[in-house]
Amino acid sequence: MKKIEFNAVITSPIGKLGITTSSRGVRFIQYLPEAIKLKKPNNDLAVKVCKQLKAYFKNPLFEFDIPCDMTGTDYQKRIWTSLKTIPVGHPMTYSDMAQKQNSGARAIGGACRKNPIPIIFPCHRVIAKSGIGGYDGDWGKGKVNIKQWLLKHECAIRPKCN
Repeated sequence: MKKIEFNAVITSPIGKLGITTSSRGVRFIQYLPEAIKLKKPNNDLAVKVCKQLKAYFKNPLFEFDIPCDMTGTDYQKRIWTSLKTIPVGHPMTYSDMAQKQNSGARAIGGACRKNPIPIIFPCHRVIAKSGIGGYDGDWGKGKVNIKQWLLKHECAIRPKCN
């Protein structure tokens, strides 16, 4: 795997986040181990991304307004774009998303797993029928805890949230 150069590394309620930008937009947001050193944003877009992520962590209804430069298949890009249509506090199952997208639940899961810009493209809002499901390719407690935190954060705005 190619080493990614971060334009910023910030702390957040879910741990450290690495942000990578290009001249066209955000390329990656990655969950990082605590041992990674913080890095101040080194360009205007990275500054904007950091500010907007902090705004989201204060208010889950915050709407991101950041150009993105995502690399993926046409199918992945379609699924990633559709993630932004899932309302805050209203998680959707993989199978419901698959039906809406005329696809399969496993394919939806695969596209979510490859999402290079989580949080902004909220793949955490897609859950399994029988529970939370995996997150970012992880079925253990590591990244699934991040998904749980994000869902709880967003559900705080809505009584009787699932």
